[in-house]
Parts: sequence; structure tokens; C-alpha cells
Amino acid sequence: MASFRVVVFLVRQEGVPDGIYEPIEINVQTAEGNLTCQCYQMKKCVFGLTSPQYKQILCMGAKQNDLPLEYRKMLQDIETNNFSGHIPIMDQLKDAIDKLQSAMYQ
Repeated sequence: MASFRVVVFLVRQEGVPDGIYEPIEINVQTAEGNLTCQCYQMKKCVFGLTSPQYKQILCMGAKQNDLPLEYRKMLQDIETNNFSGHIPIMDQLKDAIDKLQSAMYQ
């Protein structure tokens, strides 16, 4: 289970306070049994390509959670909208990941 700090960060990262996404729980069936997972569902669906920054978040999460290489390759192959502007949450995300990784190896 994710720590409270990680959940708070995810809620903010996904725009829940701004009404962009809402948290939902889904049941996932795995070889080891059933899991209840928290996901984030967009309130107003916007069709279009994702930003490179969001794609990077997805790829980092897939790697961090050791998802299958085939799935990670599929994520890497997603076309983006080539947005190149600065997104402050990316700096916070990278800092949080660095801190988590440092804590894991202490």
C-alpha cells in the first residue's frame, strides 16, 4: 500500500483538487489473486495526444513497478503532442522519486 505522502502527491499530480480527475477504485484480477486499485478518471474527456511529460510519468511508473517489458515498450511507443513547456509538477515528481529511491537504498 502506498504511503499517505505518496497518495497525497498523486492526488495533487492528477489534478483532483482542480476537478480534472476523480479517484475511483477498480478491482484487478492477477495470477496471485484480486487487488483493489485506486485509479484516476478524467471528469471531462479530452481527446488528443498526451504530452511528453505525462508519457514520461507513465513510463517511470511502469519501470518503478517492474511492469512487463512489452508493456513498457508499448508506453514508449505512444505518440505525443510534442509540448515542450515547463510543467512544475514534473520537478516535484522527480524530487519525490529521488527521495523514495534514496530511502529504499539506505
